[in-house]
Amino acid sequence: MTPFHSSVRRTTTPIDSLPHDSSGFVESPTVLLVDDDEAFIQLVADYLEDEHGFETVTVTRPTAALDHLEDDETVDCVVSDYQMPDADGLAFLEMITEAYPSLPFVMFAGQGSEAVASRAIRQGADDYLQKDTGDARYDLLANRIRHCVTIARQRRQLDELYDAIEDAGHAIFVTDETGQITYANPTMSDLSGYEKSELLGETPALLQSGEHDDAFYEGLWETIRNGEVWHGEVINERKDGTQYVIDQTISPITDGRSTDGYVAINRDVTERKEREQELERFRSAVKHAGHGVLITDVDATIEYANEAFEEITGYAASEVVGETPAMLNSGEHDDAFYEELWETILEGGVWHGEVINQRKDGSHFAVDQTIAPITDRDGDIDGFVAINRDVSQLKAYRAELEAQNERLEQYGETVAHDLRNPLTLLEGDLENLAHVAKTADDDVESATVLEACSNLSETVDRMRELIDDLLTMAEQGQLVLDPEPVSLEATAEDAWRQVDAADASLAIEETTVEADPARLRELLSNLFRNAVEHAGADVDVRVGPLERVAGFYVEDDGPGIAPDDRETVLERGYTTDESGTGFGLAIVDQIANAHGLTVSVTEGSTGGARFEFRPADAHQRH
Repeated sequence: MTPFHSSVRRTTTPIDSLPHDSSGFVESPTVLLVDDDEAFIQLVADYLEDEHGFETVTVTRPTAALDHLEDDETVDCVVSDYQMPDADGLAFLEMITEAYPSLPFVMFAGQGSEAVASRAIRQGADDYLQKDTGDARYDLLANRIRHCVTIARQRRQLDELYDAIEDAGHAIFVTDETGQITYANPTMSDLSGYEKSELLGETPALLQSGEHDDAFYEGLWETIRNGEVWHGEVINERKDGTQYVIDQTISPITDGRSTDGYVAINRDVTERKEREQELERFRSAVKHAGHGVLITDVDATIEYANEAFEEITGYAASEVVGETPAMLNSGEHDDAFYEELWETILEGGVWHGEVINQRKDGSHFAVDQTIAPITDRDGDIDGFVAINRDVSQLKAYRAELEAQNERLEQYGETVAHDLRNPLTLLEGDLENLAHVAKTADDDVESATVLEACSNLSETVDRMRELIDDLLTMAEQGQLVLDPEPVSLEATAEDAWRQVDAADASLAIEETTVEADPARLRELLSNLFRNAVEHAGADVDVRVGPLERVAGFYVEDDGPGIAPDDRETVLERGYTTDESGTGFGLAIVDQIANAHGLTVSVTEGSTGGARFEFRPADAHQRH
């Protein structure tokens, strides 16, 4: 076999010698029928569609046919009459061959037009058939159309094959009918590591890597020996033992009757496969990343969202693909915010900042967001990737810390205020004692000294009680970070045992509360002591869940709390007992706030005081 060269010439093999191809491509071709006899051409079209499964388009003028071809690339064959108003069939044929040289053309003209037939064939018509009516004539036309379309397809295949061979960028080798290599181009040598002299006379088995089984190669050879083109990916091995991946097309070389050999075009896709594997690893990492990842095109249309994004936003990936990130806008940022963001990334920069977005359920969440451009090989931006770290909980912690700092400042002010009065009394008692000692003529009477010491002791006890309550306030006001399911009944019973109230009673309706057990017990014991102090030693106390909303209540059957005082009873220092510090209910409020609960004071079922505790975002029970 003569070696192939880059200047391969197109074949001039007669059409009738090419192998017949009865693939699905020609079983239902699309045919453009051109004839000024509307009734006749519609009759032909209906027959071709009903009896042969063709797709047909009918027009009555060549100019209309040309207009249709400009808009429709699916036409496989043109069938035309000869005598028509604005141009005869030969003039129309000339227009078609000039504009669409590879489109088959069949002249379907009236009888007695042999001269026209001869001219049509010389001008490039693929076939000529005398016009007549009847099934036999229409069947013959259908067969001629199939034949022409089949030949056109084969010509296109040959053109594609020649174009591939002439593409010096691909590795090409040619074998004889037994599979021995007769030609290999320089690219093939570079790719495999073998010189051209080392490949000649060998078979492609020289390049086998062991990655494919016998069935793989048996299927390949069966395809090409049947005269068909084989295409697929092959892992081969170079002379130095390293592997490479090729996208391979193998076509038979035929003279129309027998196969003389085979030509293989190999495109090296090793780097592409490595990139695909790297991309697959990246996709796997992104899919399971802890941060929400969003990929958009250059117009911000969402193309991909990972599982973490779904969890953060509440949207399924299928709901956001095709949309833009604007669907998450919460209204918390003005236009200037987004304009600055887009200006940064469209200029190729990376934008980083905190964004308040809106979930599918309407709630807001905060993300620490980084947006970076995705560029192609030329450096042009063709998309963006956004990585979102949900910082909503972190912001809540930060807000709580700020609130605690504010409370600490208030504690300091409270300490200064509440200790100033007893300190003033202490200073006065000390000055009085010193004055007595200085002004006495004789020894100071012991009774006088004891009285002064008693006053001092009471003041010191008062200060100690204030300090203990202030420390409790500071401790109980800390945010509960890890609440757990707690039995309200068991906790209330523990708290009740801390109260000295032998004649009082406690009734509990069981429920479960998310809380810190020790701090919930402190909250309940303070409420129980408050009930005993204000409602009497025989008070009846009830504890249970709220109706229709999450939360619980504590109520007694005492005199209750006047409506005007319900807003202030929880404030620090509020007390109706001269000996009290006014911190008991304030501590209750602190513990509730630390759990994310709000406290409301109302009237109980028997007229006493009722304290209700519910989450700040309490929802209606169903």
